[in-house]
Amino acid sequence: MIPSTPLIVANWKMGVSVTDARPWVHQFVGSTTPAHRKHVIICPSFAAVSIVRSANRSLLLGAQNCSAFDEPAHTGSTSAIDLKMLGCQYVLIGHSERRRWLGETDAVVHAKMIQAAATGLIPILCIGEDQSQRKTGKTKAVLGQQLRRALLPIPSKLSSLIVAYEPVWAIGSSVPADAATITQTHRWIMTILGRMPLRTPLLLYGGAVDTSALKEICSLPHVDGVLVGRASWSAEKFSHLVSIL
Repeated sequence: MIPSTPLIVANWKMGVSVTDARPWVHQFVGSTTPAHRKHVIICPSFAAVSIVRSANRSLLLGAQNCSAFDEPAHTGSTSAIDLKMLGCQYVLIGHSERRRWLGETDAVVHAKMIQAAATGLIPILCIGEDQSQRKTGKTKAVLGQQLRRALLPIPSKLSSLIVAYEPVWAIGSSVPADAATITQTHRWIMTILGRMPLRTPLLLYGGAVDTSALKEICSLPHVDGVLVGRASWSAEKFSHLVSIL
C-alpha cells in the first residue's frame, strides 16, 4: 500500500523507548485526525513494533531494518517475513547510520531489498552523500551508484518503492539542504529512477526536517514527503509537524 502524499515517515531510531511507545501513540492519535494519519508511517525500534501495533492497528507501520538473509542461522537478525507477520508494511533499508556505523555495503542493501520484495514489504530505500563527497562534486556519482547497486537487477516481486534522499551532511544538524539543492538533487534522482522498469516511486527528503522547513520542502518539485528522525521522538512535536501539511 502506497500511502497518501505528502508522506511523513517517522524514524524513531532508539529515541522512543518501549516504555514511552504506547503513550506516544495515544498522544499522537489524540492530537491528529484520521485524514492526517493517512500520510504517516511510524518506524519504531524492533522492541516497540508490537506495542505500537497493539496500541492502534490503523497506523501505517514500518521497521527500521530487516535481515539480508532468510536462513534461520543469523543470530540477532530479524527476518522480513517476521516483520510482515508483526504488521509492518514498510521497511527502511540502507539508512546512512547503518552504512556508516555498521558497515553496510551496497551489496548488503541489495540483499535486503530482495528480502523485502519477496515478503511484500515496501522498501524505503535511503541514499545520500557525505560532506566530503559533496564538496568534491561526487554527489551524483555516489547517489547513482547507491541506486543502481540497490535496485539492479530489480527484484521481480518489488511492487512499490519509496526512496529517501538523506544528505548525510545535513542529518543531525539544525540546517537542512536549501530548496535549490533539494530540487536539483531530487530531479536528478527521478531521472535515474525513470530509466528503471519501476512503477512511479515516491521520493522523500530527509535531513534536519522540522516545523520551520517542512511546508517549504514538501512544496518543492519531485518531493513527495519527508523522512524525519529526532523530530518524531516527541509525539507533541510530531503531531504538530503532521498537522501543518
